[in-house]
Amino acid sequence: MLISFSKLTNILIISLFMSFIFISCGMFAKYPCQDKSASYYDVNGEIKTCKLNKPTVIDGYKCQATYVSFHENGKLKSCTLAEVSNIQGYSCKPEIVSFYDTGKLEFCFLSKETEINGITSKKAKVTFYESGKPKSIELAKRTEIKKNNYPNDSLITFYESGKIKTCTVLESVIINDTAFPESTVIYFNENNNNNNYSCYIPKNLQIGDKIYNAQDIICFDENGKVIVDKENCPSID
Repeated sequence: MLISFSKLTNILIISLFMSFIFISCGMFAKYPCQDKSASYYDVNGEIKTCKLNKPTVIDGYKCQATYVSFHENGKLKSCTLAEVSNIQGYSCKPEIVSFYDTGKLEFCFLSKETEINGITSKKAKVTFYESGKPKSIELAKRTEIKKNNYPNDSLITFYESGKIKTCTVLESVIINDTAFPESTVIYFNENNNNNNYSCYIPKNLQIGDKIYNAQDIICFDENGKVIVDKENCPSID
């Protein structure tokens, strides 16, 4: 039996319309999104972002009624937590939180001071490697690192092994009798048997009789003596 071109066209239009309704309703039923707030991935049609119209539990975490985003595989990428939440062993306060597409925590804001890799982190942003190992924290108090004291609020980054990689100071600091300005970045070797360190200086600095220019990288031994041969100094990446 032959079907007229006009009837075939109508059938196709209706089919496409019903498919659109099915897909849209399915996605909006999964997450209570505000009308016209959602965007989707072109490849698989998975939801990319939307604005929730009420607090919603997604992947086990309660998100506020605001914008959320998802990875292409459908896993939660980011949202603003609706309550203090224990995420993979860390107490995160009701602020934005982000995850890798594996579901591992990428960053959150701690709800309380927390000891991480033997150092006390303040109630601030903490970041993680995709393996789940801590990547960066902010010091909650003045802390001794490699025989020198670093002020609170300094930003600490770690190697994935857990050893300290860098310290960025937000105020001037004395290291081995040399006064370094705020925003100095100190780089440490991952090898504990080598206590040499390198410093990125944000402005001109005089050490002894020599003046170093802003943005210079200076390498020191553990006693604060400048090392000319930088072969055994921490790499800057």
